[in-house]
Amino acid sequence: MNGGVELVLSPETLLRIFVAMLYIPAGLLAFRRIMPALSRPAKLLACILLALQLLLIVVAIEQQSESGFAFWLWHLDLEWNIPSIFSSAQLALIGGLALATAWAYREGGVVQRVYFAALAVIFIILGLEEFFAWKESITETAWRMNYFILGAAVIIVTTLVTAYSPKDERGPLIILLFGLAIMAIGGGIIDMLPEVCGDIGILRLDGCFYFYRSPEEIVEILGAWVVLLALLCRLSRGRATLSPRGWWLLHFFPLVWILLLVRYSPVNSFEVQPPAQRASVLFESNAQLHGFQTDGRGLPAIAFMFLPYDIELEQLGFSVHLVDQVSGESVASREVYAHRRYAVWPGGRGYEPVYAQAIDLHIPPAAPVNRALWIVLTHWRETGGQFLPQAVDASDLRLLNETQVVLGELALRAEATRSTSSPIAVFENGFTLNQVQIPERAQAGSTVNFSFDWETERHGREDYSQFLHFVPASPSEAGEAGASENGQWWGFDQLPLGARLPTRLWYSGLQDGETWEVPIPADVAAGKYALFTGLYRLSDLVRLEASDKNGRPYVDDRVPLGFLMIHR
Repeated sequence: MNGGVELVLSPETLLRIFVAMLYIPAGLLAFRRIMPALSRPAKLLACILLALQLLLIVVAIEQQSESGFAFWLWHLDLEWNIPSIFSSAQLALIGGLALATAWAYREGGVVQRVYFAALAVIFIILGLEEFFAWKESITETAWRMNYFILGAAVIIVTTLVTAYSPKDERGPLIILLFGLAIMAIGGGIIDMLPEVCGDIGILRLDGCFYFYRSPEEIVEILGAWVVLLALLCRLSRGRATLSPRGWWLLHFFPLVWILLLVRYSPVNSFEVQPPAQRASVLFESNAQLHGFQTDGRGLPAIAFMFLPYDIELEQLGFSVHLVDQVSGESVASREVYAHRRYAVWPGGRGYEPVYAQAIDLHIPPAAPVNRALWIVLTHWRETGGQFLPQAVDASDLRLLNETQVVLGELALRAEATRSTSSPIAVFENGFTLNQVQIPERAQAGSTVNFSFDWETERHGREDYSQFLHFVPASPSEAGEAGASENGQWWGFDQLPLGARLPTRLWYSGLQDGETWEVPIPADVAAGKYALFTGLYRLSDLVRLEASDKNGRPYVDDRVPLGFLMIHR
C-alpha cells in the first residue's frame, strides 16, 4: 500500500480469528443462558463434546501447512479421519438424544413424540453419511438440492412444533431452531462463499482462505453442538427428564458408535492402498494421476488424482474416452469436473492429497462391439466455453499424443449367437476355427475373398497372426489340370479378425468372423494350389499346435482347407 499500514496474515491465522469470533460469543451465551438449566450429567456431556471439538479444531489448524499423514488424519474436510469420526458421533448422539426425548416424553402429545422420533432418524442418517460420504455417489447438484429440501423441511416443522408447544417448553425448541439454522448456514451458505485471496482492506492474505473447506465444517460442528444443547436442556427439565441409567447410556453411546464406525470403515488400516492400477502422470497444471480403477467390464470407474491446494479447481476437469484403435473415433465419453470431496491415502512414506474422481461412463447402445478400443484420459481447463487440454509433462503410461494418456484397452463384448459342433481346427490356446469359405477359382492379379469364423472359450493374452499358404498341388492331386508351372508356394498373413480385434483382446465366449481380401499375384503360375492356414505367435513367430475335432494333430501345424484353381 502507498504509505499506509499493511497487515499480513496467513490463511491459518485468519482461520484462528474466524474460530475465535465464532466460539467466544457462542460459548459465553451457552454457559450463561443454557448451561445453568442443565442437569449435572447433561453439563458433563456438553462440556466434554465442546472440549473435544475445540481440541480437534486447534490440532486441525496446526496441521494445515503440513503435507504428511497428519494432514489427512486431522483435516476437517476429509473423510474417514479423526474429525470425520467425531462429527459423525456427535450427529449420531443428537439422534440418540432425540430418540430418548421421544421415549421419555410420555405425557406429551403424539405430535411431539413423532417429531422427536423423526428427528432421531434424520440425525442418525446424517451421522452415517458424515463418515461414509454416500452423497459422492450422486451429482453435487442433486445432493445439494436434497439437503436443501431436508433442511428446510426440518426447520419448518420445528418452527410449527415450537409455535404449538406450551410456553414452558418452547425454550429448548427455540435453541434447537438456532442450532439447526447455524448448521444450515454452514452447509448451505458458507459452503458457497468464494475463496478470499490477496488484499482485504489493510489486510494482505499470504495465500487464499477457502470457506468451503475448514470454515464450513467448523460452523456445522458448532451448530450441531447447539442442537445437542437444546436436547440436553429438554431432557434435564420439564416433562421429558431422563433417569440416571438413561444418562449413562447416552454417555456411552458415542463410544459404541465410534467402535461401529471403525468396524465398518472403508479404511482398513492407516496405510490404505486404493484398489487401482498404479500410474504416475504429471500434467502441466501440476495435477497428477496416481492410479485408476476399472469395473467388472474393464471400463474406467475411478481416477485417483493428486490435486495440490495451490491450484484452482474452478473449471478444471478431465475426460475419459473410448477410442476406436482403427478409426480413431470416440465411441463413448464422459467429462467430469475435478473436486476435492473424496480423499484417499495411497500409502507409502510421502503423503499427497489424492482424491477419487468417480467416472460413470455410459456406453451407448450403438457402440461397436468386438473392436479394439483405447481407454484415453484427457485433463482440461474450461476457459471461455472452450475445453483446453493440459499437456502431459511426464508419464509412465503410453500417450496417444501430448495431451492424451492411454489407461488401457478393451473390447465391448457381443452376444453369442451361434456355435459350431464340428470345428475344422482346435489350437493349443483354446481358439477354434469353425467354418471357412474359399473360392474354387481365381484369376492371377485379382483379389478374392476368404471367410473365417472363429470361436474361443478362453481369454486371449497374446497377439497371434494367421497365415494362408498357397502350395502347388502334386500331379496326383492336380489331375487333368496339372500342377502349377513353377512349383513355388506363396502366402498371405494378417490378424485373424483384422486390426479391429487383435487376439490379445479376445474374450471367453467370443464368436466372430472376418472376410479377407487376398490379392493374387499377377505373376503367379497358373494351376491348382492346396490351401493351408494356422496361427503363429507374433512375439517369437512360433506356430501354435493345431489338431482336428478328434484331437489328431495336423502336420506342421497347418490346417488343410481345400484347393484353389488359378487361371492366367
